Amino acid sequence: MGQIAAFLIRFRLVVFGLLVVLTGLFVPGIFQLDFAYRVESFLRTDDPELQKDIDHYDNFPDPENMLIFGFEVADPLSDESLDALEVISQRLAALPDVERVVDLATLPDPRLQDRKRLREFLPKSRLYRRLFHSMPSPGHEGALGGIALVSFGDLDNTERARMLAQVRAVGKGIPRADGSTFDVDLVCGGIPVLRQNYVDMIKHDQRVFLPLCAGLSFLLLLYLVPGLGLALASVMIVPLTLIWTFGLLGYLGSSLSLLTSTLPTLLMVISVADAVHLVLRYKHDRIAHKGRLEASELALRRTFYPCALTSLTTIIGFGSLMLAGVPDLRDLGFMASVGILVAFLLTVLALPATIPLLGRLAGEGSDHAKGALFFGRLSERLGHLPPGRILLGFALLTALALSLGMNVKQNSYVMEDLFPDSEPARTYAWFEEHFSGTLTGELVVEPKKGALLDDGAVAELDAFVQWAEEQPGILRTLSYVDALKDGVPRALLPMIGRPPFAFFSADGRKARVLVFNEDFGAIAAEKWFARIQEKAASLEHITIRPTGLQIFATRQVTLLIEEVKLSFFFAFLLITLIMALSFRSLKYGLLAMIPNVFPMLITIGYMGAVGMNLRIVSVISFAIAFGLAVDNTIHILARFQHERREGHCTDIAVTRSLAAVGGAVWTTSLLLLLGFGVLQLSSFKASHEFGVLACVTILSALAGDLLFLPALLRIAGRREERRAALLEDGPARKDV
Repeated sequence: MGQIAAFLIRFRLVVFGLLVVLTGLFVPGIFQLDFAYRVESFLRTDDPELQKDIDHYDNFPDPENMLIFGFEVADPLSDESLDALEVISQRLAALPDVERVVDLATLPDPRLQDRKRLREFLPKSRLYRRLFHSMPSPGHEGALGGIALVSFGDLDNTERARMLAQVRAVGKGIPRADGSTFDVDLVCGGIPVLRQNYVDMIKHDQRVFLPLCAGLSFLLLLYLVPGLGLALASVMIVPLTLIWTFGLLGYLGSSLSLLTSTLPTLLMVISVADAVHLVLRYKHDRIAHKGRLEASELALRRTFYPCALTSLTTIIGFGSLMLAGVPDLRDLGFMASVGILVAFLLTVLALPATIPLLGRLAGEGSDHAKGALFFGRLSERLGHLPPGRILLGFALLTALALSLGMNVKQNSYVMEDLFPDSEPARTYAWFEEHFSGTLTGELVVEPKKGALLDDGAVAELDAFVQWAEEQPGILRTLSYVDALKDGVPRALLPMIGRPPFAFFSADGRKARVLVFNEDFGAIAAEKWFARIQEKAASLEHITIRPTGLQIFATRQVTLLIEEVKLSFFFAFLLITLIMALSFRSLKYGLLAMIPNVFPMLITIGYMGAVGMNLRIVSVISFAIAFGLAVDNTIHILARFQHERREGHCTDIAVTRSLAAVGGAVWTTSLLLLLGFGVLQLSSFKASHEFGVLACVTILSALAGDLLFLPALLRIAGRREERRAALLEDGPARKDV
């Protein structure tokens, strides 16, 4: 490593020039990266059983293409309200990418054509209850609504947003009979709208938080790192890492999904960590009166190994996600691993060559500056605290966290990533209040014998759907039985049952039942699926099984959580093994992991205390925060072993280690807290929760590294020293 360091310093101007050229070559690749953030990527799976639920839409309409609309009116069945509905239907049907509009004004049912008959028929209709109209009640106004079948799938996000704006605009300027006009506030929902809401929130967060995080991080570095030149050298790695990583991913044909959309913020806070350790080591040698070039070379030599080890362990943490069967998780693991590797290469290749240059041009600050040097002295003082009391305190905190963590349940909800006052959450509540909501499960019905329209099959399905509507959380069902109960002749069922209802598949061998339900969560959904299968097992004429997007999403999220937990366990074991091999001691490998288990337990305890569920966001935050937390542990242990090799006793080795790297530990932790803390300002609840959990974990890890780990090292080291002293005294006593 010494020869490489000397080479980089000697040809630093050439290295700097190559850095500029390569950065320019990677810039075009960024524009080849797909920033679509498609929700459809969540529907990718390698599980053949789950794939059957997606293949279901080969025979029935895909809910991805159903845009639900509605508007409030004083009297839904008045002539003025129905006239407004007709105008809105015609305008929607005239829009490009809208294939069909279904509402009270467009259905081919002859009973809906005459308004007098319509007003008599709707109150007693089983088919149209809470579907396209809602009468006023003490809790809400009346409303009219419908479904627009759209083909937004081929549009990019900008085009989709423009189309949704055009949809909402059709309610403007509705003519009255007297020639005047009025505006209707059209409420739009469904998966196409929810998808766009998610994309808009994520893109808004990135536009705001990336520059905000970058600016605040630089200001913090200006305080923590002595001198403008050294602060610039530290933060320089961030834009280079982002350009190189996303340029390379663009050339490889990668694209960002909802799950990988947090990657820019993650890489921003991760990439600066090793740079801070190298820069502060350089400043330490400069304080010791080393020349700039010599100090830079020494800094690289002394930090290369711990930086390489921290990068390896972080790559293992993320890379373990590539073992998952869910493609989005594999993408996150691969992209993050690429970014971390790029950040390490830039740190060890580019930084040593640029530190002397930037330090000379912009200054290196005072040798007695505040910030990192102050935190280094603070860390040294913390190392003098009595280890026994520290271990007792951490044991009590761990016991409390475990007791609180017992309250955490593994559960997830469709709307869990949204704040209750967000636009999509309010939209969902509006449709649930006025109609049957926007969440639907699907059941596939097939005959065991005979045909679906045989009397026995119809009777069994009728009894089944009535039973289903009595179950908790079920708002209503919709099936061809409802049409038959309304007196629709069997010959007209295919016409009534056209999309979006599609009561029958094209070959007529399968039927579909739509189940409108509340957002009752994954646990309740699995119980609901089990009740369906148990009830269906007793049927004689038909088979009924749950399928479609609801069951897929429920089980896909559960699979995601289980795979992340498995990946985390695998990463934990592998990192423990690497730590033991790297420090050539199983004992020190295990000692290094104990302070990093503590933050996980504290975070679980925090979740139990505030009532958070264990879901995909929280599990991923554990894996990421664990990979970051172990980095500081490695730097402290590496320095501790160096001091022990220099002949220092345990207590002095711990004190000198904390004094040497404590400032960098504080600096990197504060930068991580700032980066993840910014996410707490997000309007997207998933990002907010991710930021909260990451901050709790990082704070706990900081306490573990500066208090728990030194206490463990002191106790273990003192025992070693006592045993060594006894071994030395033993032969002496025997001689006596």
